[in-house]
Amino acid sequence: MYKYDGLVIYQHHDDEGILEVVEHNGVRSLHFGSNAKQSSISLQEPETLQLPYARAMTAWRLFKDKLDNALLIGLGGGSLARYIHYHYPGCKLTAVEYRPSVVQVAQHYFGLPMDERLHVITGDGGAFIREQALEHEQIYDLMIIDAFDVDGLADSVASIAFFDACKQLLKPDGVLAVNLWESQRHITPVCFSWLECIFSDKVLKLPIRNRGNLLVFGFNADTPRAEWKAIKSKAETLEENYHIEYSHMLRDINRHNPYNIHTLINKS
Repeated sequence: MYKYDGLVIYQHHDDEGILEVVEHNGVRSLHFGSNAKQSSISLQEPETLQLPYARAMTAWRLFKDKLDNALLIGLGGGSLARYIHYHYPGCKLTAVEYRPSVVQVAQHYFGLPMDERLHVITGDGGAFIREQALEHEQIYDLMIIDAFDVDGLADSVASIAFFDACKQLLKPDGVLAVNLWESQRHITPVCFSWLECIFSDKVLKLPIRNRGNLLVFGFNADTPRAEWKAIKSKAETLEENYHIEYSHMLRDINRHNPYNIHTLINKS
């Protein structure tokens, strides 16, 4: 069966809806019953990031070099988990995914690594963060929130209390990356305001060109302030080494954050 301009190689219904895996021109993609791609993998180059939003999610690399402990809320096909697992061999990675069927698809169709460095938990991401915040603090270098249901951002992660708990779990120089949808006008601006408040304006937004994603990065207090020339040079080096458009990202960050950028980059 052909759908979404590709061959459907797997289809499954669970309590949350439909999951479909589609192949087209050597790229395998995960769909949740709509044309929107939730995750994609190149069968020839599985460690590369295919979707523009996933590539832009790695913009934290402009500000942070080392990862020892990272957390993902929302797994999808596991492209970001696989990227971190591959490029940071010393990093312990935890991923929380609400739908067991999504975890199975990520493992069987998208090559999600299965070893001691990657711990996959099936459960509610919001509840996981709340429980972690009661027991721990300052344990993650990086936290990525990419948790959606059929209606948009999952309710369990759409609260100021959730983002406050995330900050508590970040190391002093840790980074929180959040994927939002610009079409959700009732919640996306509110989430951005919450993050600005929680992170004392050390927040940067990155709209994805020709897409509906708005990425927001919150930086904990000890994140060092970078010099413009140094971070520009770093973007060029990262782009050359990893073939991801970091220079474009940096220009977009500069363009879309006229009031907050000074908290993280010295342009004088």
